Amino acid sequence: MLHMNNTRLVLTLALVVLGLTALGAAAITAAPSSAASGSGGSGAADFALSANFSAASFVGHLVRGGLTDCPGCTTAIEPRYLLTSFGECFFGSNTISVVSLNDFQGVVTLEVINLPTGVSSQTATSLNLPRRSATSTPLKLLAAADAAPGGATITVRATSGNIVHSLALAISVDDQLPFCDRPPTVKVTSPASGAIVSGMVTISADATDDIGVTEVRFHVDQVLIGSDATAPYSIAWDSRTVGDGTHSLSATAVDSAGHVTTSGFVNVTVGNNGIQTVTVSINRAEYDSAKKELRVEASSSDANATLTVFVTATGDQIGSLTNAGAGQFKGQLAWPVDPQNITVKGSNGGSASAQVASK
Repeated sequence: MLHMNNTRLVLTLALVVLGLTALGAAAITAAPSSAASGSGGSGAADFALSANFSAASFVGHLVRGGLTDCPGCTTAIEPRYLLTSFGECFFGSNTISVVSLNDFQGVVTLEVINLPTGVSSQTATSLNLPRRSATSTPLKLLAAADAAPGGATITVRATSGNIVHSLALAISVDDQLPFCDRPPTVKVTSPASGAIVSGMVTISADATDDIGVTEVRFHVDQVLIGSDATAPYSIAWDSRTVGDGTHSLSATAVDSAGHVTTSGFVNVTVGNNGIQTVTVSINRAEYDSAKKELRVEASSSDANATLTVFVTATGDQIGSLTNAGAGQFKGQLAWPVDPQNITVKGSNGGSASAQVASK
């Protein structure tokens, strides 16, 4: 749930170029701008100002004094909320945009006017609009703790020379946000990415929700292996049910409203039949100063690997060696200076370093 604190809140209202899909599942028709003057006739240079919501259907809600909890907000002044008249909450990155029409180009000045008492704007005051292009900037509104409560209609006005366009947008200043049931968050916490596992493995996940998590489902290679309805969320997995090698783990959280969120993948290596350590050795490393050429011969216990040569001191990649078969690799690599020391790394593990002999 979302609550007040004593800091200011920025509400970034979503305004996007005509034709974009609205946040959430539904497509919302862009609100046309009204031309106060100088919009030009057919074929005249002009620009469009548009929004993905109109004053009749959407309300941007601001909380006086701000919020203590704003999941997903990147900074203290960037909570973004839109509430439709039918109760759907949208959360996302929201912008005001203009698009060039009929080869228009130039600076478009932005103003946010008709703001209620205690509400201020930190919206950019100008946008440089290239010809046949579009540009955007966040629309940021701040409600002070003593802002006047209630609904209002603000105006976003864009001007360039004698061309003026404006949009009327509905906002509401309140002591708290209307209820919005946000989707849960979830991530796999164990095993760690890149871990080597065998036998019985405990897969654990963290899941949170503003109301409550009802279930966390666990997947291996996107196949459901079981679920847990009680925190801390975990499940025992028999890794012997899959073959040795790399496998992906993930978790899906479900909240009381039926919202579902799936975590990112965590890749682990299953090694029930033993994991062979890959070894790499450098057999020859010579630098020909006259030809500016590095000659390298190396070997790897993984005959199918790709061996890449780096400058040890800087990490610069010099090049890759040719697979000569039977775990042997060689190459003559152009390089402008004597690298002095090189490191050879295998694509499937293993590395070695050696001093370069110069001639």
